Amino acid sequence: MLTLLVPVLFDKLTNSKSEDIKFLSFKIFTDIMTQYIADESIYNVPLSPQSNQSQFIGRQSSEVIKRIIENQILPKILHVLKECQDPIPMFGLKLLNSIIERN
Repeated sequence: MLTLLVPVLFDKLTNSKSEDIKFLSFKIFTDIMTQYIADESIYNVPLSPQSNQSQFIGRQSSEVIKRIIENQILPKILHVLKECQDPIPMFGLKLLNSIIERN
């Protein structure tokens, strides 16, 4: 989901001409990413002396999420906040807030 669906949803924000498609895709993108970012078993998994399979998967997911934040979200956040029509900037602020809270 993180590697296939999420990048396509974010791509619709900048490459779609329809405001409805931009809104719906960014809303879904924001909802998915805020859930993943808020989940401690998926994002910024704390290290423990006894690593298990779920922590390994969590660390891999965390790396994918960090790449999405660095390569997709942060370079486009000014566009989202300044250039997009309401209510897209509100979802941009929600996403930015969840990123800041966990980092």
